[in-house]
Amino acid sequence: IIQKQQQQYKEIVSKFHFQRLILLGSTVAITLSLPFLPFGIQHNPKEQMIQMLSRLFPFQRGLCHDYWAGNIWALYSFASKVVSFLSRLRQEHEDKDEDNYKLSFFPSSLPEITPLCSATSLLLALIPSMICAWRAASPSLLYAHAPKKRQMAFLTCIVYSSLTSFMLAYHVHEKAIMTAIIPMTVLAFWNKECARLFLRLMAVGQFGLMPLLYQSTEFGVKVCLQGSFLWLSVWILECVHLGKAGENEEDEQEREEDEEDWLIQGWDRMGLGIMVCL
Repeated sequence: IIQKQQQQYKEIVSKFHFQRLILLGSTVAITLSLPFLPFGIQHNPKEQMIQMLSRLFPFQRGLCHDYWAGNIWALYSFASKVVSFLSRLRQEHEDKDEDNYKLSFFPSSLPEITPLCSATSLLLALIPSMICAWRAASPSLLYAHAPKKRQMAFLTCIVYSSLTSFMLAYHVHEKAIMTAIIPMTVLAFWNKECARLFLRLMAVGQFGLMPLLYQSTEFGVKVCLQGSFLWLSVWILECVHLGKAGENEEDEQEREEDEEDWLIQGWDRMGLGIMVCL
């Protein structure tokens, strides 16, 4: 059976079907074009498309969104504010002491990140995902569990690409973290390491969404929802990976002594404690 599957896969990858390429390209082009169709049939389609492109690529709004998605550019903006603050302190110090020249080369602020710089950083960071996806589709994965390997590699590439876009794209919304959490939910059932990564990503990502519910009457609702979802996720994943639902008391005592089997480890508890304090 394995040899037959390998032979069939070799026949598929060894033949280039131009019709399949056209069909795949047409499917992608139609799927991409359909959302723009309602705007194209308006009274002034050119103005509608320009407005749509300006919202899809909001370069005029600046590098960071109002709520500051927790990515690299948010840390860069924070570092720029620190440098600006130190620069003002330096200027005040120099105004008092004109003979002080040791800090004369201190920058006033960090360089501004342009859309081209952000796009270049994003494309460079996506190269590992492209290489992984290319290798996952190569004929070298011809053995019994190759389909599962390819599925996991494909999902991993999706999660990595989503996280890379969240961390390096221009003017990222904090809600964009959901594009990485959703496919990571599927990976969480593969093994314990993926489950731990999902719990960490989910807890931190949902914590970053809390400022969207800013009213005081919504505080209890958002805390209860996040806490309940986190507890339910941990319980389900422990049932899947650790078999906690049907274990006896002796196995439970042994697992409590072995911290490596837990999905929530020491550093995770420390992070959860910090989020509770915040």
